[in-house]
Amino acid sequence: MREIVDKLQKLELEIAREKGPLRLFALFQRQGGFGLWDVVVSAPWADKNEAAAIKYVAKKMRKALRPKDMERISCIAIVVRKNPGLDELQRRVQVKHGLVEIQNVSFFEKSIEHAYIITSQKRAA
Repeated sequence: MREIVDKLQKLELEIAREKGPLRLFALFQRQGGFGLWDVVVSAPWADKNEAAAIKYVAKKMRKALRPKDMERISCIAIVVRKNPGLDELQRRVQVKHGLVEIQNVSFFEKSIEHAYIITSQKRAA
């Protein structure tokens, strides 16, 4: 998994350069999620059109990851600014273009077995 995380760290930087700052960029492995990972994204530009944001991130991921790596991803989830779970996560974890690894937590009212948080910043600046 670490190889995928390394690739997604580089991808997060590329996305931030192209589209603007992110409030959240993370991978979550939910309990009971069959070992698959969710890519979780929050950004001002993603709030404007969630479907377009998912399409953009998916396209970037397909270029950055091998097909067998993509099979480990279950979905791309956009978290809008108004989601109260975003504030809670950002109070607990602050990181920008880095990496925080957490296990056995709850975010967005979901039990998360394992998480890699690449960016979690209160204000996208």
